[in-house]
Amino acid sequence: MTVKCNLKIPSFPMESSIQMLLDQEEIEISLREKIRILRILRKLNKLRAGHPIALFLNDYNVGVGASGGSKRILEIIHGTQFSGLKLLLTFTNRLKLKIKIQSENFIILEIPKSLPHLMGERLLCDTGNISVDDIAATIFCDRNKILAYVLDKISTEISHVILEHPYMAPVLHKIRSLNRSVTAIYNSHNVESDMKSVMLEEGENANRDILVDIVHATEKYAASTSAIVNCVTEDDCVKMEHIYGLPQRPHLLINGARIIENVLPRKWPGHRACQLVFVGSAHGPNYTAMVEILTSTEWKMRPEYHLHIVGSVCSHLGEFAAHNVTLYGVLSDIEKDNVLSLADIALNPITKGGGSSLKVGEYLSHALPVVTTSEGVRGFDLKDGISVLNGSMTSQFFEAIDRLSRDQDLYELISRGGLAFAKENLSWENVTKKLSEQLSKRYISTPTEG
Repeated sequence: MTVKCNLKIPSFPMESSIQMLLDQEEIEISLREKIRILRILRKLNKLRAGHPIALFLNDYNVGVGASGGSKRILEIIHGTQFSGLKLLLTFTNRLKLKIKIQSENFIILEIPKSLPHLMGERLLCDTGNISVDDIAATIFCDRNKILAYVLDKISTEISHVILEHPYMAPVLHKIRSLNRSVTAIYNSHNVESDMKSVMLEEGENANRDILVDIVHATEKYAASTSAIVNCVTEDDCVKMEHIYGLPQRPHLLINGARIIENVLPRKWPGHRACQLVFVGSAHGPNYTAMVEILTSTEWKMRPEYHLHIVGSVCSHLGEFAAHNVTLYGVLSDIEKDNVLSLADIALNPITKGGGSSLKVGEYLSHALPVVTTSEGVRGFDLKDGISVLNGSMTSQFFEAIDRLSRDQDLYELISRGGLAFAKENLSWENVTKKLSEQLSKRYISTPTEG
């Protein structure tokens, strides 16, 4: 298949600090470091045992206590069946290349960011209060000497490239110059151009226009030149097809959840103080939602409620820690399970952003009754009043919490309905069947100018 789309990243003005960084020569890899990288690649080659590589690309590293997009990526790769080696390649702030063996056929390679890359992140973020590290990865990734050296050694062994988010599209472009037979799959987590346009405007980033143009160009390349596009919601499928003029509707690859054995529906906790929980990464919409909740008059009127907040979003909420607000930060799965088991009601008050909230499936699999906005359950076919309770305005949101905490029949109905939905629809084993099937086939897309 030939597609008329090539990767053209918009340029910064010649006098800008970012362009000056891009004009700098990257430091060559030392002989000692090359030897070290070759040792790591030999280990990888031994694990590959002659089989092809399905290369997953993501701009940020994933690890212990992962939530949001990181959690989805790890679960997707763990659950996907592939006859060869599944290799996740990400960037890291560490100084040296690191290999992490996840299983006998799943490896993570963390590529150190170059000094210009790190400086570029700081310069871009200094012009606004919303992180744009993902866009910085797009700008600097194809100049990274270590990444280029690794790709030069493994590209001919790659059968599939799976983009998680569009920001590593220049790496796919580079691989195609070395191996024209790769099959590209784009796993979209959001319609990034839509989301970034709104977030960067609200964040008052001085480079907003060019950054949005970069995201649009990168996402267009990822969506238009991939043989398969997967989205997390039906709305995203429709938007992606329309914005980029795709020849066919993207596939739906919803978020899943870790289904825990022996979890039973919750019993109404009675009239004791209600324990609320929110799980979220440092993603902008999570932070905005928590600030709106914690600064609202409705929250201040309910001192009997206690809110437990888990995830990297806590790093931005220190000023809100109080006798009835506990910030846990990033936790392991076992630690997070303990917090969720102590909670009575789970919250998802997000009103902005795109894609689908992984936290919803996590709540449901723990049999927690969920109070959510309509945006909070995008991608899940959940019925208001049966599987979740919906409250879209702040006042309605707190009224829904009040109803659940006081109504035994409603509380236990929502708990039963949500758990049943999770068990029937959200196991990662079921979710990843589609990607496993996609990886069992080969499609070749050859981008041309246009």
